[in-house]
Amino acid sequence: MRLTCPKETGGECPEDFPGRSLGVRSFGEEYPLLSWMAYPGMPTDGSHVAMTLLKQGFNVAPLLQEKADCISTMTCDEYWQLLDTGSAPEELISFKYDYWGVARVDDWLCLLEEKLADPAGGDAGALR
Repeated sequence: MRLTCPKETGGECPEDFPGRSLGVRSFGEEYPLLSWMAYPGMPTDGSHVAMTLLKQGFNVAPLLQEKADCISTMTCDEYWQLLDTGSAPEELISFKYDYWGVARVDDWLCLLEEKLADPAGGDAGALR
């Protein structure tokens, strides 16, 4: 999970985002962003309006429609959507939350295909 912006936005760290609009995925996906913004001590409880947070779907529309300065992206999803729209990696800047001390555990399941296909593969058979 990361926050991705056009390089022309000019941000280099969380302190650069006051006054900007950020697209935020909801359903629990907002917590990495809020934790990242809290890292340098920026209030995220509404006591001080440092930025505008916009609800973002699982797409890049807010950035393409210029409704958000930056958007939430996952390495395996929205980031590639941006590249598919013609954005070049060198035109984008990404703020990976884990670089700033905000790690998250994802719910991915990885298996070796040959273990899944092997009926003697132990617990892998239970996944069929």
